This record gives sequence, C-alpha cells and structure tokens, in this order.
Amino acid sequence: MQQIINTEQAQAWNGYEGTHWADNHNRWNAVLSGINDELFARPQSRKTIECLT
Repeated sequence: MQQIINTEQAQAWNGYEGTHWADNHNRWNAVLSGINDELFARPQSRKTIECLT
C-alpha cells in the first residue's frame, strides 16, 4: 500500500470535496476544459511528468 503524504488532501477527496467534485463532474470539466486543453497541448518535459506522478 502507498504511503499518503498529504493526508489532509486525501481526507478531503475521500469526503465531502471528492463527493461534490464527482457529483458535479460535468460542470467542473466544462470550467477547466479551456485550461486542460492548453496544458495537454503543450509538450511535457520529463521533469514535469515526474512531478505529476
């Protein structure tokens, strides 16, 4: 099992905030679509990828 470093974030996503996000995923996807499209269109450096994993 993985060790969770940011326990507060894990608790938030496993609680109300995660439920709210999941219940409103279409809304959040629409809000973030312009940002996501730009970020995913750019080439990713190895350093960036390592930070995200």
